[in-house]
Amino acid sequence: MEHKCVGCPETLMKNCKPTLWGTFVNIVKNEGVGALYRGLAPTLFMAIPSTMIFFTAYDIMKEKITPLLGKRADVLAPMASAIAAREVFRTVCQEVKQSGATALWRGLGTTLMRDLPFSAFYWAGYEHFKKKFNVLTKEKFPNASNFAAGATSGMIVAAATTPFDVVKTHLQVDMGQTNGKTASQKVPSMFTIMNNIRRQYGMVGLYTGVAARVIKVAPASAIMIGTYEFFKGFFANRNREI
Repeated sequence: MEHKCVGCPETLMKNCKPTLWGTFVNIVKNEGVGALYRGLAPTLFMAIPSTMIFFTAYDIMKEKITPLLGKRADVLAPMASAIAAREVFRTVCQEVKQSGATALWRGLGTTLMRDLPFSAFYWAGYEHFKKKFNVLTKEKFPNASNFAAGATSGMIVAAATTPFDVVKTHLQVDMGQTNGKTASQKVPSMFTIMNNIRRQYGMVGLYTGVAARVIKVAPASAIMIGTYEFFKGFFANRNREI
């Protein structure tokens, strides 16, 4: 749904550049707090099984890969495991894809260009920062260390991979415009869109919305990994007691 900037005259709408806070206030004021959670059900429907598959694959891959990488295992094992786990999930999705649903998979290349680097560097950063925070706290607060490490790594990697997210958004917009016109028109490639953004807006244009992305990803990453590590430890302890 399109959220208009209520404070701008219609003649200035095209030149309006709403801020993150201004957009937040406008949505709450005109559509209510519930609008901020619109689409939550389908999001959870996709996120829960994908998270289960990803984390299970990540832990298995990391356990198998770590002994093979020697001294660089601390950095390379999380990166390789995250990429492999992401590919496992993508393969599962392709297996359940039905014929005639190819439109749902447009932009897959751009999404992978965003998600694979994010997963690789996020998990490498998470493992690194978790060790640092555990040293600082003398391992007295492991849950807090997991939470802080997830937030720190998520914040850094979210900012670094913002250009791919911007390109993916432009690609989705172009796909919508193409679908509304003629079937003969082709959707621009990822690199074409990236070059167009760079020429029109400069390098800054590739980081449009970086603040909103960081604000979204950092706490989400912290909650996700903190919850996962807590319950992984909880059930591991229960299994040892049985």
